[in-house]
Amino acid sequence: MKPIEEEELHQTLDRILKLRGNSHQDKPSDMQGVKELVGQMRAGNYQYRERFLIPYKDGFEIVNVNDVSFICTEHKDTRVYLRSGKFYSLSMSLDELERQLNPRRFFRANRQYIVHIDSVDGVKIYFAGKLRILLRGYENIDVMCSRERAPLLKEWLNK
Repeated sequence: MKPIEEEELHQTLDRILKLRGNSHQDKPSDMQGVKELVGQMRAGNYQYRERFLIPYKDGFEIVNVNDVSFICTEHKDTRVYLRSGKFYSLSMSLDELERQLNPRRFFRANRQYIVHIDSVDGVKIYFAGKLRILLRGYENIDVMCSRERAPLLKEWLNK
């Protein structure tokens, strides 16, 4: 996903609202959702996910996003791996999760992995411009970052 400048996004959404504001083809609920999102972004109060309520055995487990080391897909199953070494399955896609998680704390390394910034132990240069992300507590996991996403990863880590 391409990095988005907040001001550029505001300008684009304003243009969309102006162009489509008079259209009778739009459903009012669709435009209302866009207007609410723009309002939240302008106010700076967009709320990212803070925790997961995960079905577990005969109840639920509450997992704070700060306890997450990384999220990945394995065999069509989305799994949340915690710093403690535990993992849970989720019924959400990585695309959905990426939208709900704070991009300052989480990075989509590739199609299979989203990593938490506090879990990144280091980055190694791999061949063909790729980067290998080393995860704290998960030394046996290879998270590769493509040549195209490598500059975004470096920028994210350097903030």
